[in-house]
Amino acid sequence: MNDSTSRILPRGLRRSAVAAPANDVESTRPALSNRLLVVDDDSEIRSIIAVLLRGAGYRVDTASDGGAGWIALCAKPYDLLITDHLMPKITGLDLIRRVRAVPLDLPCILISGEMPWQAPDLATLLQPGGTLEKPFSLLELRDKVQALLGGDPAGKAVEFPDGTRLVACAV
Repeated sequence: MNDSTSRILPRGLRRSAVAAPANDVESTRPALSNRLLVVDDDSEIRSIIAVLLRGAGYRVDTASDGGAGWIALCAKPYDLLITDHLMPKITGLDLIRRVRAVPLDLPCILISGEMPWQAPDLATLLQPGGTLEKPFSLLELRDKVQALLGGDPAGKAVEFPDGTRLVACAV
């Protein structure tokens, strides 16, 4: 990426798209868990996904619609995007199209009760990544995230605000 291209990219996308120099101080620190962005206009679904993934050891930010998701993606680098499709302002598929236009090799998981199967570029846009149709199991989501990012969150317990515990385990 040349200097003129890096100047026009949003700050978060520029940082995640350009590798850090080998002598960078940050590169000598131990790697922290992956940072994920969950975008869904349903606050309950967004919260449940965030709690599950935080309990599995991931750093999770959330956004309530595609527009807020795009702003978050421009502000910070992320390792994975999980987005609902049918949302106000910007659909999940259009959010992924924006990410790919940068271009940014960010794994994306599209979740929806109504998948846009007719989109001619769906398979290309989701590489690497995939889809999950609602309703999906939390174990399916955990397994898909784990497959895309590596690591093994199995065996970690997640405690919900009401005291309910979910233990993610290999099945």
